[in-house]
Amino acid sequence: MEIFENVINARTLWIALRQHYGDTGRTGIYNEYQATMDWKLDASKDPEMSLNSILAKFKRLAGQGFTLPKEQKAMTILRGIPARWDSFAGTILAMAPAAGLTVQHVCIQIWEEWRRRHAGTAHMARGDLQSCIEAPAPWQTATGCGRGGTS
Repeated sequence: MEIFENVINARTLWIALRQHYGDTGRTGIYNEYQATMDWKLDASKDPEMSLNSILAKFKRLAGQGFTLPKEQKAMTILRGIPARWDSFAGTILAMAPAAGLTVQHVCIQIWEEWRRRHAGTAHMARGDLQSCIEAPAPWQTATGCGRGGTS
């Protein structure tokens, strides 16, 4: 096993490790894909972190050359909502924009549904999520719905 003793910083170490061990193989991509498909939204918590985690998974997959179509990403997010939100998923699908279902549209609708379900509870201590939607947050102006996410 090679020891990287003369590495001056984390970036240099990362480059050296990638050169030595290579990129993730098909097994790693498959494992990340499985984790993406197994993603679930915890309806009891603010959805921001959970949505950002699945967007990060999409980004990691794309970084390995495995890019999912936009509508499949949106469907994957819908697949991960709680079972008690099934009617919500049906409504989203029935009212999807003519241009097709997008990650951003699904994320905004999840925010709104979570907000509606938690209105007046301690979960809303952060303030009105509607104001976040009316004044676009970074996750809304990016190509996805997470900070720096993908669609």
